[in-house]
Amino acid sequence: MLPAVSVQGLRRFFRRLGQWLIGLPKRRWWPRWPDQGLTIFVRIWAAFAVLMIIGGIGMVNALQTQLRPSAKEVVEDTLADNAQLVANLIANDVASGRVKSAAFDRRIQEWLTQPLPARIGPVHKLTISQQLYITNAKGIVIYDSQHQAEGQDYSRWRDVYLTLRGRYGARATRVNPADESTSSMYVAAPIRYQDKIIGVVTLIKPGRSLQAFITQAERALFKQVLQIGLAALIVAAAVALWLRNAIEQVRRFALPEGDRQTRRPRFRTARELNELGKSIEEMRQRLAGKAYVEQTMQTLTHELKSPLTAITASAELLQDELPAEDREHFASSISAQAARLTHLVEQMLLLSRAEQHFVTLEQVTVNLGQLINELIDQRQALGRQKQVMWTCRLAVYEIIVDRFWFAQLLGNLLDNALDFMQVAGEIAITSEQFADSEGAWVVIMVSNTGETIPDYALARVAEAYFSLPRPHTEGRRSSGLGLTLVDRIVQLHQGQWRIENRPENDGVIVTIRLPITAAITAL
Repeated sequence: MLPAVSVQGLRRFFRRLGQWLIGLPKRRWWPRWPDQGLTIFVRIWAAFAVLMIIGGIGMVNALQTQLRPSAKEVVEDTLADNAQLVANLIANDVASGRVKSAAFDRRIQEWLTQPLPARIGPVHKLTISQQLYITNAKGIVIYDSQHQAEGQDYSRWRDVYLTLRGRYGARATRVNPADESTSSMYVAAPIRYQDKIIGVVTLIKPGRSLQAFITQAERALFKQVLQIGLAALIVAAAVALWLRNAIEQVRRFALPEGDRQTRRPRFRTARELNELGKSIEEMRQRLAGKAYVEQTMQTLTHELKSPLTAITASAELLQDELPAEDREHFASSISAQAARLTHLVEQMLLLSRAEQHFVTLEQVTVNLGQLINELIDQRQALGRQKQVMWTCRLAVYEIIVDRFWFAQLLGNLLDNALDFMQVAGEIAITSEQFADSEGAWVVIMVSNTGETIPDYALARVAEAYFSLPRPHTEGRRSSGLGLTLVDRIVQLHQGQWRIENRPENDGVIVTIRLPITAAITAL
């Protein structure tokens, strides 16, 4: 049984338990607990453990409170049946007075003392654990199986008093009022003869005979509660551990770029954590977009300053009287700088579109040879100027890609090849298909003869606004966005690419490979 506690003590216990487990506000006169660093795993498990302990103790107490009375009620029911049966059997003996004879006593003693080898549950029962006494119609004991109460007046005892008046009579009496184990149960039945109550028979069941069954039942109950509690604690520990790991995954996903896990965690049975991860992803995208816009504006301002300054200076000089040759030179400078600004703005707009986090590709079947011919025709003027020899060797003629974006990708590669190639050089475009351990791929290669890329710049060519001076252009640089755009378009198509110098320092080759699943080929 639980010890008696005051309401104030219970309130104090649950208050401190709450501040330990879930961080309830602390009263200033309470000492600070040294467990402020408890993990959510420990807190959840400890809370569940405390609840299980309190619930288990309460359940055991409740069952114990009901177990003993229920067991006694079952025994009382059996005694009531037996008492009525005995009353019917001895009615003639009581009516004729034979109840006081030695033969009657001998017969009763034989009944009560005969061996009874019985295995009842966990208890090995050897003898009958019952006694009886018989009273006449006035409540005077005329027979006692223990030969102790004969001649005594039991008319005021509850079992005899009620039974003589035609009601159900029973009582429980302790030999020692302070010891429950000394209690005995008394159940009576009326002795009827010729439709009259001529006496009462009371069967007596000592309480100690029930104690073995009750003790065994309590032990079994406690064992089952303990097993269920341990199983529940293991399940609680597993759930708490899963929740801790899930929260840790979300935490790692929320870390800065260099430390966080790349993919948003997804959970089958935790909608709230999925929504939290999605909110973090959206917040990161907004922050990244804001940072990208700020960086882009700063870089764009820097990139626009140089051509604008040149245009302004040339325009101011054209306002003066200049020889025709100088006027033509400054006009050409303005035109070239304006073209540079236009190209820069176009590249910025394209890159801005490609950098959107939710770009939808409109994948269609594209004739690779036809697309390459269109791109070469657009660059024929510069190609003739540099005496370019165009070479196409296509093993794959059709691919499934977004035509607009893939045209931008190939166009930027051809522009770079033209800018850095030598006069009377070659630009080659090839395609092929192969498979490896990672899957099936379509490979497209664009190469040129001419200038190579310095080793220090190979790792930075896809970096936004990084550009190398063009040969034969007095150090002129491009916007530095062409290969950045190439990198983004390849990512959109779930592909890979690399740029490297050709063997023997004879130009540059760019290799792009697209997975068959994202860019299906048809020969």
